[in-house]
Parts: sequence; C-alpha cells; structure tokens
Amino acid sequence: MTYQDKVKASKKVLEAIKALDSGEVIQFTYGTEYDYKSGKDVPKVFVIKAYKYDTTRRMSYSVFEDRTFGRGMNVDKITSTSIKLYSYDMMGTRTTYNMPLYGISTGLTIVNADSPIEEVIY
Repeated sequence: MTYQDKVKASKKVLEAIKALDSGEVIQFTYGTEYDYKSGKDVPKVFVIKAYKYDTTRRMSYSVFEDRTFGRGMNVDKITSTSIKLYSYDMMGTRTTYNMPLYGISTGLTIVNADSPIEEVIY
C-alpha cells in the first residue's frame, strides 16, 4: 500500500475524529483478540474521547479499550495516516504506540457523553 493509498483510506476516520466536540466519543474496531468463550478471534473495540481544557482551549483526545476496566492511552499527535499514542506506567516509563488510521473500521458511532443521542457516520 502506497502512502497516498494510506492517506485516502484514512481520510474518513480522520474527518470523524476532527469533527468531535468536547465530551463526544467515537467507538471503533481495530485489530482482533481471542475470545475464549467462542474460541475465535473477534474485533477489538476501542473508543476515542475528545475533551478540551479551559486553560489551553485546545482539543485533546484519549483512546481506551471499550470494556469495564479497559486500558487507555493519550493521543500525542494525529497525522494523516496514524494516531500517535502514549502512556506512563507507575515508574514513569513512557510507552508509545502508532495506530494506523487505515486499520480502523469505517463504521463509526459518535456518542455525546452528556446525552444518550447517537449519530452513526458511514
């Protein structure tokens, strides 16, 4: 896959993330995980949450696994093809991960955390 193909495949996801307002969440699938009950690989579900601090007035994002005690990472930067993620452990060690936007599923759900209204983007 060439760089231009990656940019083109990532465009819809990037636009959906940039359209988020503070307090809104996008649910998406990325990769797979083994489900021990069914014995098969199932899509792994994540959420991207947008929030804005009063001091910086800049939109910030976090990515979490969509489960009760899901792990999460902060978004360092969003490029045209990937999301650069980071987190710190208890000892202050920084962990980074690059999540390609073109690997994220296209059916996205935007949910406002303050209201139960959902909007589906295709």
